Amino acid sequence: MLLADVHRLFDAFLLTIATRTWTVHLAPQLHGFVELARELEGAPLTIPASTRPRADLLDNHRVEAERRAGAVSAP
Repeated sequence: MLLADVHRLFDAFLLTIATRTWTVHLAPQLHGFVELARELEGAPLTIPASTRPRADLLDNHRVEAERRAGAVSAP
């Protein structure tokens, strides 16, 4: 389970999970928050395989987050 503040970032597509490595990744606009980025960016998740969320749903979430980040950063 995610902490409430981290879950809000996930719901806002500002935090994603790479399912190949099971690591956390932040949207580029959050990288300026140094402490947050230091704590979360690239952090490995230790979730037993039997209780992991569905990888396809997390992959879809990541794709949507990347699309939104592209729309935000586009001139």
